Amino acid sequence: DVSVDNLAAAKAEPDVDVERRLGNSYVVVFNMKSEVGANEAFRQAVALAINADDYLTASVTDPDLYRLNPSYAWTENTAWWTDAGSKGMYNVGDKAQAQAKLKEAGYDGETVHLLTTQDYAGTHYRASVILQSQLEAIGVKTALDVLDYPSLLQKRNSFQGWEIYTGAFIVPSTPSQLIYLAGAYGGNDDPQLASLITDTAEAVDIDQQQAASVALEEYLWEHVPTINVGDTYTYQAVRKNVEGFVNFNGYPILWNAKIAK
Repeated sequence: DVSVDNLAAAKAEPDVDVERRLGNSYVVVFNMKSEVGANEAFRQAVALAINADDYLTASVTDPDLYRLNPSYAWTENTAWWTDAGSKGMYNVGDKAQAQAKLKEAGYDGETVHLLTTQDYAGTHYRASVILQSQLEAIGVKTALDVLDYPSLLQKRNSFQGWEIYTGAFIVPSTPSQLIYLAGAYGGNDDPQLASLITDTAEAVDIDQQQAASVALEEYLWEHVPTINVGDTYTYQAVRKNVEGFVNFNGYPILWNAKIAK
C-alpha cells in the first residue's frame, strides 16, 4: 500500500505500477442492546446528521480515495447494488432535521460512547472523530472510547459500555455475508431483518436477487440499524517484474505471485 504522502515518489519510479483500487466500505453500527441504540428515532437522527463527504474525506484524507454509495454492495455488483430507500436519509447532513428527530427520540443529553481504536493505521479512529464532531453539532453529547483492537473486540462483543462503532469493513459479494447485520455483531435480533437476509441467500437469479436486495435496503434505511457512508480506495504499488499478483477487495493475494525471470 502507498500512503498519500508517498504517492508522488511511488509514481515517479519507472519500474513500478501504481493503481487505485477499491478497498473497503465505511459503516456506522449501532449497539442495538443499548438504550439509545435501540431507539429508532435516535438512529435516524444520526443518519440525518451525517455529511458523507466530510466523514469520508476525514477518514481517508484524500478526496480521490472515496466515492459516495448508499448501498452495502459496490455499484459494480449489479445483481445486488441498489439505492432503494436511501433518498432523504443518505448524506443529508441537515442539522435541523437531525435535531427534530433527536427531540422525537426523547434524547435528554446522556453521553453516547463511540467505540474505536488507533490500530489499523488510524482508519477507525479518524472515522470516529469526524462522526463525533457531526453528532456534537446536533447536540449529542459524545465520548470516544479508544482501545487497542483486541480490547475493542472484547468490549464490542459484550454489548456493554458503548452505543456506536464505526469504521472500515470488507465488502462481500452477497448481502448474507454482511457481518455487521448479524445479531452477534451489533446485537440486532430483529426477526424481520433476518428473514430479509435469508431471502437474499435464497435468490437464485438476478431478478430475484435485485428484488431481495431492494427489500433489504428499504428496510435498512427505514430502521437504520446500520448506516452505509461510502466506499474507499487504496493506492497499491507493484513492481513491473512481478507476475500473477491479484488484488481482492483491497487485499493482496500473493500465493501465485512470482518474480519474472
